[in-house]
Amino acid sequence: MLIQAAVFFVAAGRIDIPRGWIYYGVTFVYFLIALPALFFLFPQVLDLVNERGRFKQDTKTWDKVWGVLYTVMLLVIPAVAGYDLGRLGGPDVSATLTVPSLALTVLAYVFVHWAMVVNRYAETGVRIQQDRGQEVVSTGPYRYVRHPFYVSVILTQLAYPSALGSLAAYIPVVALVALLVWRTAMEDRTLHAELPGYAEYAKRTRFRLLPGVW
Repeated sequence: MLIQAAVFFVAAGRIDIPRGWIYYGVTFVYFLIALPALFFLFPQVLDLVNERGRFKQDTKTWDKVWGVLYTVMLLVIPAVAGYDLGRLGGPDVSATLTVPSLALTVLAYVFVHWAMVVNRYAETGVRIQQDRGQEVVSTGPYRYVRHPFYVSVILTQLAYPSALGSLAAYIPVVALVALLVWRTAMEDRTLHAELPGYAEYAKRTRFRLLPGVW
């Protein structure tokens, strides 16, 4: 988050962008409060965070490529937003959307932290975790969608341009959302083929990202 904020302000070429400070300030304060509380109340989450920080050799090759593209896009989005707002004369989205966009962002973070509490197998890369005895998780948010992590990321990214006021940022955001939808489909196919019990779970929890749609 701090790297993204730095990219945003460097791309803007100025620091007097109130909505930028509001956005990054609110999200920083949320994590400053939520993460210690999460680790204190659910200490198993710390193990998951550590696992997510380790590179695994058996991660699917296509997912390694996806990971590079995803990382690049996470830097491109704030760069475009910053350049738009700082050098092209923005904002071009009403400030009345800032508060609801921030509220959606915080709710999306709460949703993903809920998923982290119930799913100890939520690593960063796509692989079947034979070394950790991976099993199907069907509790918490997994009762409603099969991939709540992606739901959270998509919501935070869609809220980002309107929170800061940059229409131009929607261009890379839409590209990132497309990458996330593609990865969801690929991961779901992998789990169907390789994780015992997942096909039965998918029959109960029918939707990958959006209940009633897909």
